[in-house]
Amino acid sequence: MAKVLNNSTERVQLGSLVITNKARFYISVSLGEFFFEGDRFYAISAESPMAKKMMGMKPGDEFTLNKIHQKIIEVI
Repeated sequence: MAKVLNNSTERVQLGSLVITNKARFYISVSLGEFFFEGDRFYAISAESPMAKKMMGMKPGDEFTLNKIHQKIIEVI
């Protein structure tokens, strides 16, 4: 996936690939679930509650949404 993403940032922003301890999210447009090289990803809109919660966060940050606690592992 890093080959697809041409810019690596430390903080979550539009275009980021965010890996948490629960799932992998691509902040782009709302396209739902997709698979890449055997891994499951969720393409979500920057306007979605999940993306809004993660925006500006960095690896190691934690958040809770809908009573589900997640930790950001990596931002690409």
